[in-house]
Amino acid sequence: MEDAKLAGQVSNFKDRKKGLIIFGFIRILFGGMGVFTVFLVIMNKIVATNSEDSSISEMLMAILFCILQSCMVLWYIITGIGSIKILRWSRVLILYSSWTELVITVCEYIILVLISFASGMVLKFTIMPSLPTTIIGAFVNVFFILFYSSKDVKGTYEIKDQNHHWVDRYPLFAPFVIFLYGLCVILLELINMYLQL
Repeated sequence: MEDAKLAGQVSNFKDRKKGLIIFGFIRILFGGMGVFTVFLVIMNKIVATNSEDSSISEMLMAILFCILQSCMVLWYIITGIGSIKILRWSRVLILYSSWTELVITVCEYIILVLISFASGMVLKFTIMPSLPTTIIGAFVNVFFILFYSSKDVKGTYEIKDQNHHWVDRYPLFAPFVIFLYGLCVILLELINMYLQL
């Protein structure tokens, strides 16, 4: 009876195992790009320190930026591995975090544009993060949302991983983790703008 039920579930959707593996490797790749970003910030501050062109506050902000960016790197790598192994908790975290990052990015630019107009276009454009990079990041998050929220992907997770995970035992823990993730994203954006002032 259980096998017949499982077979019926499988026939209702397309197996997206290959897609989950590909998207998982993409997330790990993004994590690797984050490592490169941390390296660039460290090298930039080392050069600035040697040239005596960096204040203590900037150094502290750069250190905090590297710590937060490292947390983001771990997040992308862990969720990427979860996607490759088709573990159900990874889908929950990827969807929540992608929505969070997308909403924060959109709100950030709306606020900056409004401030810019309200101040008579006095606001320096340089305090805004790289626009092309942010637009690409927004589109990537949209792709993540569309892919991981699809019926086929959800069905693949449910069939491939029927274990009882912490997202089932502690339903409020995932939103709490995402709250910390969102806070990390906001702090990274603020520090990035501060370092560009």
